[in-house]
Amino acid sequence: SGDGGMHGLQDVPLRIVQDMEELYQYTEPLYAEHIASLSVVLPHGDIRGMRNVIERMKSFSDYVLLTARDVAVGARSDGGGGGERTAMLQLQVEKDNLVTITTTYTKLERVHVAEPTQQHAGEPTPTGAPAAPQPLAAGTAGEQVAEAKVEIKKLSKCLQSVVSSDIKIHGGIFCIIPERAVVLKIFLPSPETGQESHIVFFFPVLL
Repeated sequence: SGDGGMHGLQDVPLRIVQDMEELYQYTEPLYAEHIASLSVVLPHGDIRGMRNVIERMKSFSDYVLLTARDVAVGARSDGGGGGERTAMLQLQVEKDNLVTITTTYTKLERVHVAEPTQQHAGEPTPTGAPAAPQPLAAGTAGEQVAEAKVEIKKLSKCLQSVVSSDIKIHGGIFCIIPERAVVLKIFLPSPETGQESHIVFFFPVLL
């Protein structure tokens, strides 16, 4: 290094996947649009702060319960609706059914709420069994609720890899698909091409 700086060289082992069955295991899972889900937007500051929250929660439980709520604010007094929509995301862990720790992110932007339709209620699954309709749960005051429990170490590793790197993030979307998966989409800047780039993480849920 002629400028007095230091350059590091790291060897990264690579392996060519030649078996098609193994390659299928790396295929990004697809979820039909009619499957009930709820997605909320988190600013980059909340994503960075969530890394610290999850790190503290790891000592209490192996799993974290993610709950997204879509609520109406400013609804008409006659009960006719018409109010604006907002969303919230809640992280909760329990230890020995004695201690419960909850962190809530409020006033989030809601992306989309999808409900299964009757047309798709009997649509066969990849295993051949008919898919039963699974609408989102209804909470108090008529809000829609989607929740799923995921392994906290996997979520922690994901947040750690994104926040601890030199990658600048614009924000992210948490999509909760009850009884199926939790999807985290991190948006990245692309100043050179001007096109949107992102990283997507999929987390299996505990049934």
